[in-house]
Amino acid sequence: MQGRYRIDGIRGCGGFGAVYRATDLQTGETVAIKENHQHRTFSRFEREAKLLMGLSHPNLPKVRDVFTDAETGRAYMVMDFIDGETLQEMVERKGALEWQEAEPIFAQVVTALSHLHQQKIVHRDVKPSNIIVTKRVETVYEEVDDWEHVVLVDFGVAKVLEAVDSNRPRSSSIVAWTDGYSPPEQYQSGVEVDARADQYALAATIVFTLTGQIPDDAFTRMEKFRNGEPTLPPKPADVPDAVWQAIGVAMGFEPNYRFDSVDEFWKAIQGKVQPKPIPKPTISPKASALTKTIGKVVTALLYRLTNRPRPLPTLKGHTDVVHSVSFSPDGQILASGSWDDTIKLWRVSDGSLIGTLEGHTLGVNSVSFSPDGQILASGSWDKTIKLWRVSDGSLIRTLTGHTDYVRSVSFSPDGQILASGSWGEIKLWRVSDGSLIRTLTGHKSYVFSVSFSPDGQILASGSWDDTIRLWRVR
Repeated sequence: MQGRYRIDGIRGCGGFGAVYRATDLQTGETVAIKENHQHRTFSRFEREAKLLMGLSHPNLPKVRDVFTDAETGRAYMVMDFIDGETLQEMVERKGALEWQEAEPIFAQVVTALSHLHQQKIVHRDVKPSNIIVTKRVETVYEEVDDWEHVVLVDFGVAKVLEAVDSNRPRSSSIVAWTDGYSPPEQYQSGVEVDARADQYALAATIVFTLTGQIPDDAFTRMEKFRNGEPTLPPKPADVPDAVWQAIGVAMGFEPNYRFDSVDEFWKAIQGKVQPKPIPKPTISPKASALTKTIGKVVTALLYRLTNRPRPLPTLKGHTDVVHSVSFSPDGQILASGSWDDTIKLWRVSDGSLIGTLEGHTLGVNSVSFSPDGQILASGSWDKTIKLWRVSDGSLIRTLTGHTDYVRSVSFSPDGQILASGSWGEIKLWRVSDGSLIRTLTGHKSYVFSVSFSPDGQILASGSWDDTIRLWRVR
């Protein structure tokens, strides 16, 4: 890549692209390369790169290079490779942390946020999955000291605070939130979000880390507050009272209820300053109206749900995002494809696991049964399609030919043709022997969906280029 970077493996997959582990051939160092292939988010991606290139802090990632591939139009960001686990993964692996273990982690997050805020940058997406914890070992005076180094990542929705200029039209802002971690103001379009939003999210992240429970979303908490109910999980016994009191203030519903800065919040946690008194349960008219509206929607939804049959038990077993599901034609089997690189077959009647199909080397994006239910097709990030025998889970064959991720697969009604969608193309395959019939080109981005007409004469494809195309199959 660029004649300089060698891709060694894929670190993670997401809707907008992937993160690769790579080697810088000029320096020999391991780097991370973040990819973006979605044209709508290029400006956001460029914003993230520019923000990071201007920052220098031990608890923030350093961007080394940014470039665009002229042929594909994809953008790439080269960063320091951070080899560790997210705080989310740590808690899922170990369970809730004790305060003694969590305190040094959050002390570093606070210094990172304090630095960002001094640069007039609001992160707006502080949460456990965006905090990476790595192990570092140092030898000082012949004594080995190992400690946890923390890096705050993902600046895709960060915002630069600017002075208001009455002569310049106000630019639109990304409305983005994460339930459980974002404050009320972050859900609303047209509302200014400042550094105190990060304070709320940091406090919510501390709650998750110490209890293992994601806090209720902001509007659920507001309703509980109005009804005089607790808005946070119970305080763990080992956590000092000052910590929970400070969290209660930092997660105030109005920004002016919170501390003036994350530094003041941290001092209150350490008992160095007295927390602000938590206000009486009053909510601004705008927030109250929004809460009531959401309440009506939820009430209507609950009414609908409670008047329906109870659902079957939740099926659990995958260890990563489940990206696709498909029923067999007789409705007795459910197939699920996951980014844990596997496909699972489930018995619908009781939710039991029939078996796991392994063979893909990267996440599975799409699964589809043949019309007779005898074959299952799967498309993957590893750029292949696999055909499986449903009766015993054996691999029939692997179809290769796509040069990019396979996002979608679909059988023709007679089961003789399989269509697969990838970057800018659809391939038609003969199911009987796996031979390629033809390649359909025209889309300018990923083909996320393919579907045959009932008579098998027309194929429809939907793409991230905002178009649907109809193709004559025969």
